[in-house]
Amino acid sequence: MKKKVVVSLVVVAIVVVSIGYYEISAFGQTPVQTKVLTGKITSIQSSGIPKGANGATTGATYLTITLNSTTSFSYLIPCVTFPYYTGVSVQVADQLLANGQHQYVPDVACKGSVSPFKSLHLTQTTTSST
Repeated sequence: MKKKVVVSLVVVAIVVVSIGYYEISAFGQTPVQTKVLTGKITSIQSSGIPKGANGATTGATYLTITLNSTTSFSYLIPCVTFPYYTGVSVQVADQLLANGQHQYVPDVACKGSVSPFKSLHLTQTTTSST
């Protein structure tokens, strides 16, 4: 009987700690401030893989975007056909997260797709450029 009570208490404690950890982790990923910056594509690495006899390709592309002399980031788009090239300026949402880290969301997307930047529904932003 005592063993069942102890095991039950341990299980409840683990569940409570797990929920608390999840809540803290989820809060840390919450954006608390967003600025819109202008970045420049400085590198494009594409992995086009032929798919079938019709000449279509599949693959993904890493874009490296530089915001200023000390900040750049890589962004993955799941296509190899896109309207971007090295040197193009793009808008970037710089989101300061509750945990102090930054998350960057550039206004880039595959041909025919909507950019995740557009889904942020930015209302009050600060704009600056490189």
